[in-house]
Amino acid sequence: MTVGGVLSYIWQQEGLQGLFRGNTASVMRIVPYAAIHFGLYEYYRRGIIQFAIPHSEPGSQEQGIPLWDLLAGSASGATAVLATYPLDLVRTRLAWATEAPTHGSAAHHRRGIWPQLVTTVSEEGIVGLYRGCTPTLLGILPYAGLKFYVYQALKNHYRAWTAATSESAAAASDVGGISSSSSSGQQELFQSGQLQQQRHSAQG
Repeated sequence: MTVGGVLSYIWQQEGLQGLFRGNTASVMRIVPYAAIHFGLYEYYRRGIIQFAIPHSEPGSQEQGIPLWDLLAGSASGATAVLATYPLDLVRTRLAWATEAPTHGSAAHHRRGIWPQLVTTVSEEGIVGLYRGCTPTLLGILPYAGLKFYVYQALKNHYRAWTAATSESAAAASDVGGISSSSSSGQQELFQSGQLQQQRHSAQG
């Protein structure tokens, strides 16, 4: 089914509200996720450098190599995922909720964020809040790491070529995001398949 076909189906079945199902949880998740990701990135980078090359001078060439950004980006991305994954789970379940099941364990899928969290804990325990977290972590490690790695590598290259200008940051950031997104496309494919499987289970 094409993108247009899916949008048309959702519009016919649920109307405008269906196109934004789970969006509130997504917005609530992205704010702390971004804050943790970028905040811990610098913290992890300093810690990794101090551990790996404790006697290096601040601002030295060895401290500027992109390897530290790769490691720090992956670590901060993984931490952000672990801290916000319950909201990601709620967003996913609210997004694939259908009108068919209205009883039993599926009944909570069409309720709000907080009832969804409470019901998940009561039915599945704390572990239930992290169901499916492993593939998400496996996807975020290369994505977050490569994003900062490519950004730092391009920034270093541009500074060496132009004697350092602040205009390098925007272009390097864009290319870094594109590169890291390309490397983690398999994660989106896995999540799509998992979403379809959960929808069939809910309807069954």
